[in-house]
Amino acid sequence: MYRFSVVNNNLDHKPIVVLCFFIVLFFYFSLTTLLAQLVAIGSSCLIGYLTWLKLKAVHPSTGVILLEQKQLRFCSAKWQVQGTITAKSYLFPYCVCLCLQGFTGSYWLIIKSTSVQKTDLARLRRAVVSVKQAC
Repeated sequence: MYRFSVVNNNLDHKPIVVLCFFIVLFFYFSLTTLLAQLVAIGSSCLIGYLTWLKLKAVHPSTGVILLEQKQLRFCSAKWQVQGTITAKSYLFPYCVCLCLQGFTGSYWLIIKSTSVQKTDLARLRRAVVSVKQAC
């Protein structure tokens, strides 16, 4: 069993802003009427804001992770999540997106690579890789 803490796991808004900007540009140049352009820009901004809220909900700023092979438990001041790491989890160079299957449902948890120590991040990545290889 490994126990490590997550500190300063703040969400970066830049990728979301860039994605929404390119969507707005695409709609702006592909649509011909002003009303359609305004509706497309407004809907893209609304979708970007809703995406930001959803990502912020699964991206805790601080907490403690207890990792035992395929089982993971995350405890923070706001919420506690416990479950089995599933094959839906993703590994990125800058973060680990964990999908945990608990008793009542599935939960998403995003951990940035700068918020944990390198050895702890390696253990977390190994756990995700072992789950993906087992499938």
